[in-house]
Amino acid sequence: MVTKPEKGKKNPFENINRDSIRIIDRQWLRADHLKVAFYNSPAFRSQQKGENDFDWMTSYLVSPRGVYLCVWYAFVYSVLEGAIEKGVDPTSFKSYTEKLEDLLKKFRNSIFHNPPKYWDKRYIKLFGGTQLEDIEKLHEELGKYLEDSLNSKR
Repeated sequence: MVTKPEKGKKNPFENINRDSIRIIDRQWLRADHLKVAFYNSPAFRSQQKGENDFDWMTSYLVSPRGVYLCVWYAFVYSVLEGAIEKGVDPTSFKSYTEKLEDLLKKFRNSIFHNPPKYWDKRYIKLFGGTQLEDIEKLHEELGKYLEDSLNSKR
């Protein structure tokens, strides 16, 4: 469930027309369904003793849970990209966009386009850091603002 944005915080979608908000929200809802599918999918097996990181990650990324995660993150970028294209000021999400925008864009491209190498650095950069929690926070914050905007423009 999405909660309301913090009181006193300006909604970055407030100057965007309702139809544009609905387009962005549709992408967010797709991302949210994938997030729910990720969290509801069975946990992936633990890394086996002696199994190297790349072999384990290869298995994980093609498992249902790994696929949900990858496509969810790709859709989070789609939402952010759409919001910026429709006129949302990206500084509203500056704490996230500074760290994640380029990383998510490259990751999204590696998910929906064949990468040049099996282990593309775009995978490694995303999964090799601490940004996974920030992606979830960005997802939630975008959802709060979208829901608030749709409710206020009825």
